[in-house]
Amino acid sequence: VCVRRGETRRRMKKARHFHKMPVLTLISRASDKLLLVESLVEDHRPNLDVLRKHAKQIIQSLTESSETTDIIISGEFYFIYLLDNDVCYLTLCDGSYPKKLAYTFLEDIKKGFEMQYSDEIQKAKRPFSLEAFGNV
Repeated sequence: VCVRRGETRRRMKKARHFHKMPVLTLISRASDKLLLVESLVEDHRPNLDVLRKHAKQIIQSLTESSETTDIIISGEFYFIYLLDNDVCYLTLCDGSYPKKLAYTFLEDIKKGFEMQYSDEIQKAKRPFSLEAFGNV
């Protein structure tokens, strides 16, 4: 198959953009909203502080009656969260990032976090006290 050089570059650029990793991931204890981990992909978006604040507001708004998983659209981005065993896993993704991949990403984070810190989640007293997990 013969493909023009420029077309191949455009396809590769589009593929890389499509599968960009989530921008921000937060893990918090759901009962008292204590932030345990924050992981930020090196990103120089001008509105990142606003998005971080929005992520923290979402965590603060969750209650026992909240859905166990949900997607919240925020402009060209979306947040997806997962609540399980008194822990909230929340990630911010570019709007073009597939929602199924974002959910799978959170499931993988949840499994790894539970394996590594299940005994320490309820003992944590300070924000970001489980930050060693932050390389999510």
